[in-house]
Amino acid sequence: GLLLTAENMGVICAWDAQPAADGLGQEKCRLITGSGGGGFAVSADGSHVVAGGAVLRKPGQPESGLLPQVLVWRPADLSSSVAPPPHQVLQAGQFAANESNALRISSVALSPSAKLVAAGCRQGQLLLWSLADGRLLDLQRSHREDQITAAFFQNENTLITAGYDGTVRSWRITGERLEAADVLLRGSQILTLEPNSDRSQFAVIDLQPETVTATGRNPSGPDEAVTNQEDLAPARLQISIRSADGRLIHTLQNRLLTEADTALPLETTVSWSDDGEQLLLMQRGRLTLYSAADWKPGQSLQLTNELRTVTKAALRGTTEGTLQVATAAGRETLLWDLTTGEAIARFRTHSSRQLTADMSSDSAYVLTVSDALRMFDVRADSDTRGRTLFRLPTSEMHPGTISDARFSPQAGDLRFLSCDQSGDIRLWQHRPGALPESLQQLPVSSDQPPTWAADFGILRFASRVAWQPSGTGFAALQQGRLKCWLNKTSHPETPPAPVSLQELSLPLPNQLECRFNDLTWSADGKILAAGGIAWRPAPSFLGGSGASRLIR
Repeated sequence: GLLLTAENMGVICAWDAQPAADGLGQEKCRLITGSGGGGFAVSADGSHVVAGGAVLRKPGQPESGLLPQVLVWRPADLSSSVAPPPHQVLQAGQFAANESNALRISSVALSPSAKLVAAGCRQGQLLLWSLADGRLLDLQRSHREDQITAAFFQNENTLITAGYDGTVRSWRITGERLEAADVLLRGSQILTLEPNSDRSQFAVIDLQPETVTATGRNPSGPDEAVTNQEDLAPARLQISIRSADGRLIHTLQNRLLTEADTALPLETTVSWSDDGEQLLLMQRGRLTLYSAADWKPGQSLQLTNELRTVTKAALRGTTEGTLQVATAAGRETLLWDLTTGEAIARFRTHSSRQLTADMSSDSAYVLTVSDALRMFDVRADSDTRGRTLFRLPTSEMHPGTISDARFSPQAGDLRFLSCDQSGDIRLWQHRPGALPESLQQLPVSSDQPPTWAADFGILRFASRVAWQPSGTGFAALQQGRLKCWLNKTSHPETPPAPVSLQELSLPLPNQLECRFNDLTWSADGKILAAGGIAWRPAPSFLGGSGASRLIR
């Protein structure tokens, strides 16, 4: 199966839900919607994926505004390319041109037979398409022109929507038209509307915001003024279970929010098991299962992640089988086995602030570096184009976090250099179908950073590598120290010959302690340039004092 995760800037990542032996999920492709926040949905039989998006009305002209659209993919499309074009694009056409308020899609839904697609918008518009021919059947305005936060089809003829106006509404689909039916719930601000598998019940997360009411009192005497006082009603977060007609079945939570709970509504989500027998509540990183038979809490698991806040969770499986939960925190998704409480797979794109990339001399492979080193196949005629060939955590390559990696520029040479933030350098050999082989290590000196650096607030210097354009040598910064090596080994062989590196002595200015931030070679490889800062200690004399200078 596949696991879909929504990234920033309108990207949906499709992952192989069966992790590799190392527990890492492989990204199969990315679905590009053109605009974030439009939501996505999968049909009940898995035959279609739909997502809300937008494109510029006039390409290359941002001032022209956005044209909303719903993009449709089939399973076969997801294996056709690393960024497959949609099988079908649904647009609003003339309806959008006649709208005084811009159409910005916020949620999408598919009917049980995948014949109809609905989309809710940020200003209350509701659109309905026929998937067979792509026709826009109807556009209605609802939810007091406030954002539609969720939508689902109860059956082929009934659509349910919820919005920030606090209502959950039912719509009849008659003769290809949407007709407003019953208001199933009047709340305050509906954040989440999650139906169970047979659509007989749905869970609602309703934020009742803080309200202020003014009360007055009568003066007790002629000289006493009337005073107005403000009564503050604190915000509440209410999670309830409702029947198909909106009747309250159970209130799972009715929580007063304190100042410490400001972000709690964004850290709360619900998800049903495939058989509808259990409901998962994720709140502030704690997963709790509730039985739909009596709504009593059962199994619970507290997730620990000091760096990222878990904001989404999705439950799969049945009560009689294995229950698994996918949790999203930032750009990382983890798959948990609720039986053991262990994370069994990790799905992650680059999540570190440090990010570099380089392409091999034959334009066949790309290296990327952040929290791990990844290599991608980018050959145009390859069946694995765009796929991750391997992913190595920094802990398996260097003592510290990798800061740079560069392919040899020599034709046909698939060796590459990597270094970590401490300046530890490794030379690797890549061979198709295998993990890279370490050929040489150049450890950094154990000297501590100079004391003058800390005095100026400099806690770390740059560590990076740069090949000579001919590939016969390379230079590097090891915590700001400039080094250069000549590679005396000829073109790599199979098996590789022992690597022979000769360190070259680089003359630096006298009486200056230099630390560099960047380096580069000239096109002919005859000149190496490096820039940084230097410390010049002034001489001190008996009976006097010296002064020092930082030179940039």
